[in-house]
Formats: sequence, C-alpha cells, structure tokens
Amino acid sequence: DVAVSPDGTQIAFCSNGAESNLWLRRMDSLTARELPGTERALRPFWSPDGRQLGFVVQGDGVKRVDLRGGQNSVQRVTSFASFAGGSWSQQGVILFQPEQTGSGLYRVPVSGGTPSPVTTLNAARREIAHRDPQFLPDGRHFIYWVWSQLEENTGVYVGSLDPGEKRMDGPLVRTWRKALYAEPGYLLFLQGSTL
Repeated sequence: DVAVSPDGTQIAFCSNGAESNLWLRRMDSLTARELPGTERALRPFWSPDGRQLGFVVQGDGVKRVDLRGGQNSVQRVTSFASFAGGSWSQQGVILFQPEQTGSGLYRVPVSGGTPSPVTTLNAARREIAHRDPQFLPDGRHFIYWVWSQLEENTGVYVGSLDPGEKRMDGPLVRTWRKALYAEPGYLLFLQGSTL
C-alpha cells in the first residue's frame, strides 16, 4: 500500500497492523508523518494536484484527506464498499472497485454521492472482476486490469467515462498483474517476472 505523488516528491503508505494509518514521507527525508483521522486506511491514491489523498477504509468506504490539514481534513466520499483503492481524475471523479470479485468499476464524484457503474463484467468473456483503475492524462480514459477465467481475456484494458464509447475487444497487454501508466506515454507491466 504505497503511492507516489504526481510530482514524484512524496510517498504515501499505510502502516502494518490491525489499526493501520496513513503516513506521508518526502523522498528526500527518512522521517514520515502520520495523517490524523486515517485509522484503518488502505490503498492510498493521489489527487492529480498532489494536495489530497484518497484511501479505502475496509467496511467504511472511500475517504479523502486534505494534506494541508485543518478541521474536517478527512471527508467521506462514499460509504459504498471498496476493495482496492482507486484513481482520481482532473475532472473530480474517483474510480474504484467495490467487490473483490463479481464487479466492474464504479465512479463517484470527489465531493461525494452515490456511485454508478462505469464497466460491467462480460459473461461471454467469462470475466471475474475489473480491478486497479488508473486515469490516463486526458482524465476521461483509464486503464484497468480484467481478471477472466480465460487466460486470453485476462490483462490490461482501456476504458472510458463516456458510456457510448466502445470497449476494446481484447486486452491491450496480457498480464496477470495490474499495469501503470508513466509519462510520457509508457505502460509498465509484468510478463512473468520481467518488467
């Protein structure tokens, strides 16, 4: 549970143990500071401007914390369950996976609200789950990992917030792990044990 800030100067991470908390550390320092109000935090993810962090609280939904502090610096985005973190777009949308299996991705405004589905499992392709979304620079498209019972359908796909946009017929890359987008246009992923 580690997330690097958009500008590459900080990392957010969760402490181990039953009561994990969110911590923040600058890359040029060995000292980390605990973020108050982030008890039981998991799976941190950054806002595009690096001023806030989103995170999951198991059984308590998705929350966000303003790193400038102050009163009410921790806000609930949705009480809808979340399994594995999320991704935050420049348009103020958070994508997340609500269930470990049997679910596509959902979206919710950063300001809070009722989540709505963005991707749905394709039964013909024997999909089990959609996971690990990451917005691309345009803030409308994203990559995500599809787990399928069929190996040829398991891999990284490109999705869109536009419901009318056609989904890819197959994976962009076949892999059994998530991928990460890196500027200026790379996709980092594992093939076996090779990056």
